[in-house]
Amino acid sequence: MGENGKQTGRLFGVEVKALNGTPVSVKSFAEQYKDVSFPVLLVAFDNKTNDGYFRWIKEPKNDGRLLLNYTKGNLIKLKNDSLNHLVQQVKDWYEQQSVFSK
Repeated sequence: MGENGKQTGRLFGVEVKALNGTPVSVKSFAEQYKDVSFPVLLVAFDNKTNDGYFRWIKEPKNDGRLLLNYTKGNLIKLKNDSLNHLVQQVKDWYEQQSVFSK
């Protein structure tokens, strides 16, 4: 849904996982989502501390590309302002897509 309550048709994938002391395999998620044509985010929650973490799997870039993330880098701590920033990245990516389609 968009800000005005109407559907936008814009897709944004979120894979949610629990952290239970074992590492999350970013590569396996990247393989699973490599052919999708929309942004995909991995979100993980530590079931002991309730802390949230995230990592782009298909990261929306300002130039209109989607960057498939195979690297083993760390998950980033999810903070209050993180969600707003992540959603804005997706919005900006879709705006860039509309520029390309004109």
